[in-house]
Amino acid sequence: MFSSRRFWAVTIATLLADLPNFSPLRKPGREALVSLLAQRSVRSVSFHDWETIDQAEKARGAPLGKPREKFTRISEMLAASSA
Repeated sequence: MFSSRRFWAVTIATLLADLPNFSPLRKPGREALVSLLAQRSVRSVSFHDWETIDQAEKARGAPLGKPREKFTRISEMLAASSA
């Protein structure tokens, strides 16, 4: 029966021995994400869109004496980002 220390030593040695057999995985990147979102008909929000939403929320909050009034519906946020 292996001791705990021996078990880990054998496990690590096996992993290190197998390491040359592993090929590095290529990350699909931004293009793959954009393609996947398009396939699923998901509308993404860019940083510029977020800045537009942020400004609209601040403008909504100002008359109420608040730093911002958050949108509570996605449709409102998307409409604000397109304005």
